[in-house]
Amino acid sequence: MKTVSFRLLCCGAALAIMLVSPIGCADVQTVDPDGSGGSGGANGTECATDAECSASTPICAVEGVCRTCVSATECNAKNAAVPICADNGRCVECFDSNDCTEPNAPFCDEATLFCRACELHSECDSEVCEVGTGVCVAEASVVYASPSGSGSVCNRSFPCSFLPDAVDLVSSTKPYLRLLPGQYTRRLTIANKEATVVGEGATLNLTAASGIEPGVLITGSNDVVIDGLTVTNLSTGSGLVCDTSGHVTVHRSSFDRHDGDGINCANLTVTESNVSDNGERGIVASGDGVVIERNTIARNFGGGIGGSGLIRNNLILGNSDLGNYHGAIRVSGDGTTTISYNTIVGNFVNENFIGIIGCASDTIVSSNIIFGNEFPASGDDQTLIGCTDTKNNLSDVDIASTGTGNIIGDPMFSNAASGDYSLAEGSPAVDQGEIAAAPEVDFNGDTRPSGAGPDIGALESN
Repeated sequence: MKTVSFRLLCCGAALAIMLVSPIGCADVQTVDPDGSGGSGGANGTECATDAECSASTPICAVEGVCRTCVSATECNAKNAAVPICADNGRCVECFDSNDCTEPNAPFCDEATLFCRACELHSECDSEVCEVGTGVCVAEASVVYASPSGSGSVCNRSFPCSFLPDAVDLVSSTKPYLRLLPGQYTRRLTIANKEATVVGEGATLNLTAASGIEPGVLITGSNDVVIDGLTVTNLSTGSGLVCDTSGHVTVHRSSFDRHDGDGINCANLTVTESNVSDNGERGIVASGDGVVIERNTIARNFGGGIGGSGLIRNNLILGNSDLGNYHGAIRVSGDGTTTISYNTIVGNFVNENFIGIIGCASDTIVSSNIIFGNEFPASGDDQTLIGCTDTKNNLSDVDIASTGTGNIIGDPMFSNAASGDYSLAEGSPAVDQGEIAAAPEVDFNGDTRPSGAGPDIGALESN
């Protein structure tokens, strides 16, 4: 005979009920009235201590089986870093941001209920979240501009409307330039200054601008970051041009609908950005340490990318027209170039044998989807020109002779007609990417691999 106590929930109250039953200990998990032990949603995993239990069933019950939590007391006893018992029975760090006291992780993530750093500029009181560290920047370190601003103080209360006035105040003690949300109609020039330009919600709409100067011009020898800015509609020049020996980083930004190149810089990093519908090339970059990753590069009349470096996890779509520079990518410059895990679809190439992908020496082409691209009326296959080191690519033309592990076939996109280039169930690209070349995340930031191996192309299947 076994005396078993149950905890029942009745109108929000916990009732302890004592039963006498002939069942054995293995049949029922006990719950003490004070919540210090019992099932709480046991998963059957045997344990001797809480340390042997998973995050989903974090508490080792007195019967030696892992279960969900039922009180903050037992979560705090298990690990003071996760002192809260969530509704799903997990021990977590926070219910809301009031529980997050560390300055480097002041926000409670709604999905995980763990404290995290800032992810969006709008989360911070200063409206500036530092790229890379996720720390909210103090207002005292920021110069502010606004389309509706006035004066030349350029602080949060009195932002400047005239961009040159704001740029003049950027310094070593105020290295951040925050363009507050709205439509700006003037070009932006940064000369001989190390600066981070934050433009979340801000657009440089240059429809009315005259002259041939670029929308954004960076000169000098300093490093510059552009984060969250949209630059569009310049009819007589390129979106971003750099005449600098420093490194320029473009993050979460858009350079589109310019008469010239979208971006033309030497030492460049472009991530999570849109570079589309430009009159010449999308991105031109051939300096040291070039990284072009997790971007959409589409419908640029002179070709997608020209340059060298790491080109990975991008959607490269519909670039060039017959008679122009190149199709998706033309490699130039010194050093090794790696083109991997991109989805390269619907690009065009002319009669000059430059190629959808035109390689130089020391170019690695790995784990890309290269599909539905178009060649001249002569019908010559110009998928790859000069590319000899290719691995694990999926193409609709036979490129097997250029390397190893290449596949010919239809990638089976979920809905390419509506712009969805994720992989449908049964795609031959699933799990077939080169493991050594695989990044940790895909175009969307989802973890790779999600299955037995990384998927070919920019998007990992779910």
